[in-house]
Amino acid sequence: FFVKKNKYRFIVFFVILAGAEASLVRAAIMGLTLNIGEALGRRYFIRNAALAALLLMVLYNPNILFYDIGFVLSFSALIGIIYIYPFLKNLLNFENFNNLTKLIGDLTLISISATLGVFPWLIFYFEKTNLLSFIPNAIISPVIPLLTFLGFFIGIIGFVSANAAYIIGLIGGALASIVLSVINISARISYEIEIQNISLFFIAIYYTLIVKLIFNKKFIK
Repeated sequence: FFVKKNKYRFIVFFVILAGAEASLVRAAIMGLTLNIGEALGRRYFIRNAALAALLLMVLYNPNILFYDIGFVLSFSALIGIIYIYPFLKNLLNFENFNNLTKLIGDLTLISISATLGVFPWLIFYFEKTNLLSFIPNAIISPVIPLLTFLGFFIGIIGFVSANAAYIIGLIGGALASIVLSVINISARISYEIEIQNISLFFIAIYYTLIVKLIFNKKFIK
């Protein structure tokens, strides 16, 4: 009840406490947009929310476009999920499968979509990327928000009960161990490629081809 009543302050406080990184600020702005839209009785469109977050962050600090890699990767992954994921889901229909298969399929497609969204920027900034990164991402991505929340919750509940905080910490520790195990295993089976000195022109061509593929009528059912 307390969180619901003070959700705007809670979101802002959580972002500041977590370090106010670009991905968190973007998610917070989109979440606030959703809440404000609901309060005004307006429909929520994730594309509009993403655009609002982008504009607000760039207006506040234009340099973020050029000097914050986290900002670029965060929005690139989001754009991949917004546009590529529906295309892949339409192309590879999981509706006739059981719920578990659909869940695994959706998580995998979301991970692939995000990976495709950030692929050229990973090459541009780091000159290499792991082509199999979508596999561990699909496994650990649902766990990371839960770990973040547990860490935040432990900090709050610790003021009330050290024992309760300890028990929750055990759960968080177990989840963190699973995440680290997945990362270590994936590091052994990674398939990295290295491409040096790619230009922004290459990135523009890459996204142009993605857009042409997504809106190609042959693939739209």
